[in-house]
Amino acid sequence: VKTSEWFTFYNDGSGNLQVCQALSKTAIDIKNLPYPMIAKRIFGQKGIGMQMIATAAEMQTFIRDTVISGLNKTRYYLESYYAYNREYRLHVTEEGCFYTCRKVLKSDAKERWYRNDSNCNWLVETNEKFDKPVNWDKCIEHSVLALKAVGLDIGAVDLRIQSSEDKDGKLRKDPDFIVIEINSAPAFGKITEEKYIEQLNKLI
Repeated sequence: VKTSEWFTFYNDGSGNLQVCQALSKTAIDIKNLPYPMIAKRIFGQKGIGMQMIATAAEMQTFIRDTVISGLNKTRYYLESYYAYNREYRLHVTEEGCFYTCRKVLKSDAKERWYRNDSNCNWLVETNEKFDKPVNWDKCIEHSVLALKAVGLDIGAVDLRIQSSEDKDGKLRKDPDFIVIEINSAPAFGKITEEKYIEQLNKLI
């Protein structure tokens, strides 16, 4: 699944907390982490406890005040931050995407590095500003892979993707993207509720 590069915390056995690249288990000096980074709670919801960490000094403070002090209560992991300017929510089953919306920041949003109900409007696919990615099939493919990876039958994927044009105004043929997360219990509006009732009956 195309996701952000991610990192975990571990105790090196001498009482020191280290950061390592999650898949290779390679320890990394916090000065060499790819800032800015996002700290997320494992099994988080609605962005509670999520933080952007911009420097090694901020990381040192975060480790001291949040990770170590709350080590037995709340667990965190780290992700590289991708400043892609489009974000979509794809509701999927193994058959593909059955409903989607684009998340667009409200003009008065104070926090602009994440997107959720608190700071976004939701555009349906028929909206002219939906700006459907040209590689939408690939976006669906990786959303379904994320669904299968966590063992869900139905779920909502948040996916962030590059703008449709590059800095020179040329259309991108295959904009890069990452799956931010997959939700087992996303926020519902009226249309989402109707779509889920329909899909749940199919699954049953």
